[in-house]
Amino acid sequence: MPPSSSSGMPITRDARARAPVMPIRTGSDAPDSVLMDQNLVQSPMMWQAIGLLDCKTGHAREFSAYPCPVSPSRVTVPAAYAVVVEHLRREIQLGRYAPGDKLPPEREHAEQLGVSRVTLREAVRVLEGEGLVHVRRGQTGGTMIRARGTSAQLRRQVRRRLDDVLATQEFRLAIEPLAAARAAQHRKAAAVRELRTAVTDLTSASDIGTFRRADSAFHLTVARNAACPPLERAVEDARIAMFEPLDVLAFDIVLPSAVEAHQAILTAIEDRDPEAARAAMDAHIRTTTGEIKALFPASAS
Repeated sequence: MPPSSSSGMPITRDARARAPVMPIRTGSDAPDSVLMDQNLVQSPMMWQAIGLLDCKTGHAREFSAYPCPVSPSRVTVPAAYAVVVEHLRREIQLGRYAPGDKLPPEREHAEQLGVSRVTLREAVRVLEGEGLVHVRRGQTGGTMIRARGTSAQLRRQVRRRLDDVLATQEFRLAIEPLAAARAAQHRKAAAVRELRTAVTDLTSASDIGTFRRADSAFHLTVARNAACPPLERAVEDARIAMFEPLDVLAFDIVLPSAVEAHQAILTAIEDRDPEAARAAMDAHIRTTTGEIKALFPASAS
């Protein structure tokens, strides 16, 4: 449905055509590339993105009040395989795929993602080069999620960027207690069920992969139910930044404290107690920070 003006009248195609549009192109050698043109302004999402659509009323704002000068520069849209790489990398780093998991068969997976098999194959080659997946040939083969190296290798990597890791933990302290408080404020029965399942899975975790999956599922469910998309995205980004650092913690050692902390957060959310949820999440992240610092006492001092 096309956006309407502030008077409630729909914006006509002629009016859309007068809206300035920045040229967008894809690389000439990009597979599955699509050339986008002036028809793009028919999308309400694009009108909202450039500030011409009022999100609350659904009405278009007056053009004169929101000038949108045409930029002389051009924007290069990434190749389709690069978009698939980013999507799959993000899924792996968020723990939605654990080490040893197999991606769906190529034909089925390509259909799920809405891309060609050639595009998916190129994306998998990139991920294999990054060490995130391993491709086995043959009838029993497939694309498997790889483990992230030995404990000693991970510790060396984390030690080299410990300042960034601790900065990310500070960022988590700024956003995740807020997410927990808002999740408690906007408590929903379905969210509580998901959080209970995550805590159960965390309790029964048998290796770092199952621990990471359950831990991520819990934190992402909290963020998703905070009813604030920018906050949800920020929590996701922080989880990705902590992809390797969290793996250096011996999960069998931190498991009891992690289960206790997640249960406290769950109880506060279930009780619709925003301040208790905020405090429980804050305590949990501070504990994790302390455990990371304990692994690198000289570097973290």
